[in-house]
Amino acid sequence: NLTNFRDHSFKAVAHYDPSSHWGLEVGIVSHKRTAIDDHSFNFLGRKDSYNSVAPTAELTYRPLGYNGPILTIDYERGIRGMLGSDTDYERLEIDGQYKHHLSALSYLQLRAGTGFYTHKGFGSYFLDYSNFRENNIPGGWNDDWACSFELLNSGWYNASKYYVRANAAYETPLLLLSWLPIAGRLIEKERIYVNALTVKQLNPYIEYGYGFSTRALSLGMFVAQRNWHFDGMGLRVNVELFRHW
Repeated sequence: NLTNFRDHSFKAVAHYDPSSHWGLEVGIVSHKRTAIDDHSFNFLGRKDSYNSVAPTAELTYRPLGYNGPILTIDYERGIRGMLGSDTDYERLEIDGQYKHHLSALSYLQLRAGTGFYTHKGFGSYFLDYSNFRENNIPGGWNDDWACSFELLNSGWYNASKYYVRANAAYETPLLLLSWLPIAGRLIEKERIYVNALTVKQLNPYIEYGYGFSTRALSLGMFVAQRNWHFDGMGLRVNVELFRHW
């Protein structure tokens, strides 16, 4: 198998907020990727290990301070020959996140962004976007599934030189199940999710979801579309053992 690698990574960053509107983060990230099937690589006369070392920087802009929308620009540049690196590349990602209070108990959680490689040198086989995982909202999203893709295999977006994403989650205590006589007394929150993504060969990928939370657990149900065709469904469950302790 020539596509599976072990990835040992190291990242060190320093972050500073000169004001409530601006933030700056600089650091360095390195990867050592080693082929799991190294015998096949050796047989083909190909390298079975690839190293990268990259300075990285992130600029954050908060137009309304810490409680408003958050815009980030991430830049990473892999430099061949730096501390043993044999890979050179350049990546840029732009991301916007916002958690809007509609009322005392209702929220609209929004996220949009794009990322792309502006340069990939010879032998730069690996694509690794950071903003599919990072969350810049102070305190995080209201649940683990808001503004993320639950059914998408990460191999899809990590194989594309670009991506465009948009995510939305609506949360309220009064939606569907809360009106039922028995269930209404147990349901604390209900949520609707819509997640969309465009990458190479996925134009588009869309997930639709519905979830609810009780005192003991959260449950989410998701359906996926790939290029406007059904692409599967799934169920997510979180046990809330210590949230009210």
